[in-house]
Amino acid sequence: MTLIAHLRSLCPRLVLPSVAAAALTLPRVAAGQAAPDPTPVVAAQRSALVADVPGVTRGFVTANGARLQYLDFGGRGEPVVLLAGLGNTAWIWSDFGPRLARAGFHAVALTRRAHGESAAPASGYVLDTLAADVIAFMDSLGFRRAHLVGHSLAGAELTRIAARYPDRVARLVYVDAAYDRAAQQRYDAAVPPPDFAPDITAADRASIAAYLAYQRRARLDLARFWGAVVERDYRASLTVDSLGEVRWRHPFARYGQLMEDAARHAPEYGQVRAPALALYATVSQAIAPADASAEQREQLARFEHENNQRWRAESMAQFRDGVRGGRIREIDGLHHLFLDRPDETQRAVVSFLRGPGKTSARPQR
Repeated sequence: MTLIAHLRSLCPRLVLPSVAAAALTLPRVAAGQAAPDPTPVVAAQRSALVADVPGVTRGFVTANGARLQYLDFGGRGEPVVLLAGLGNTAWIWSDFGPRLARAGFHAVALTRRAHGESAAPASGYVLDTLAADVIAFMDSLGFRRAHLVGHSLAGAELTRIAARYPDRVARLVYVDAAYDRAAQQRYDAAVPPPDFAPDITAADRASIAAYLAYQRRARLDLARFWGAVVERDYRASLTVDSLGEVRWRHPFARYGQLMEDAARHAPEYGQVRAPALALYATVSQAIAPADASAEQREQLARFEHENNQRWRAESMAQFRDGVRGGRIREIDGLHHLFLDRPDETQRAVVSFLRGPGKTSARPQR
């Protein structure tokens, strides 16, 4: 199994570049040069491909030994830490974060190691380290406690943080993120997710604009709400090599390591003591192209019925049974609910974070 097939089998709900064979391809080298390390250490670097956004502060912190990028959306209320899914960066929250700030929270978003503008050190691609990264990030900003909002794979991070650092967590919101990744392996082994993305060409990698245009064609789920936020998020993860080829900034092998660790065990919901809300998207991320054949549509229908729907139902039951007092809400939208259904998602998140109970997340200054 190729690395991209392995990643997709573990977690189809990713904003990774489609047809990642191109993204996985190492930069070309001239004759006589040594081939680059397939899993190099990558330094943190502010991307010149992402323009500043008014009202959003860009910054870096050294958290748990890694230089990590973050965004501060402002606000004077209780702190909310936003964590993106695998392959995404803090920029994916660059619309939703300001919404929370305007709603009366101090909203920040962290880009995990080996993502976007953050560094990719030689090690640390396990949930325990990612959890410690978030806690160190909170320490750097003076947050004694915070609300945590996580999307997709970040749900595994939320659960681990709540289990290991219960005193640091006020409330948890899983945005289509409360899934059992170990169970996902089992379902995907039986009925693999379909891949309808078109092949990428050299022309698609000749410029940032061409690459983004390709992704918009290939990612039919993202095309539904494609705009500045999605493009910022992609740009933060891209680079142009010395030969002019657009490529992913970080080695995908790191993503495989993260997914492998997340899929080792079922979620530790029994150790979650903080109030928790799980939002589930009802619209499938797997979308057939308009010109899909009857065979492809049959393949997609089988995947939905025998894999995706069953895995989702099993994951929902695990959350309901495992998280004491946990709440579940379904939203009629795609996986990136905060982009596809931002108003409804905002209402659900804000209402829950303002809910009754002694869960103050006031920052420590």
